[in-house]
Amino acid sequence: MDQFFVERDRGIWKIRHDDSHVGIFPTKEMAINWAIERAQNALARGETACVLSQGADHVFRTEWASNRDMR
Repeated sequence: MDQFFVERDRGIWKIRHDDSHVGIFPTKEMAINWAIERAQNALARGETACVLSQGADHVFRTEWASNRDMR
């Protein structure tokens, strides 16, 4: 499964994918939207994917998943 983690780091939002940061955004919403676009690209290639975002409690929650059971 292709996983995209949207996480806050010192006031900015980063996307972690395959243990690397692949994007930096000023807002959580912008980061989530970008990650969903990339996850949908993975889906178009026949792969499963999901986007998880970090909450104020530092817990990650699913924002989007190609597998409905994960939503």
